[in-house]
Amino acid sequence: AATSSYNLIETSTGGKLNRHNLHIQQHGSDRVTELSTFHLAGSNRAQDLHSRLVLDHPRGYGRTSQVHSADSSGQAIFDGNIQVN
Repeated sequence: AATSSYNLIETSTGGKLNRHNLHIQQHGSDRVTELSTFHLAGSNRAQDLHSRLVLDHPRGYGRTSQVHSADSSGQAIFDGNIQVN
């Protein structure tokens, strides 16, 4: 709907391998998208986030905040893309 918003708040700390593929595309003007993630990879664990935000119309707004942390044997992986058309 016009002037709609989408907010994602995600925390991930467990699992041997966690992967989240996130693709968001705004399909109209005056949309707001906010993404906040915190991923913590402990011993021999992997946290993997791939995000893509596409702003397709005028006055689209996007804000992202990602925090990734790993101990000496963990992996924190982030691949992010914001496309403004």
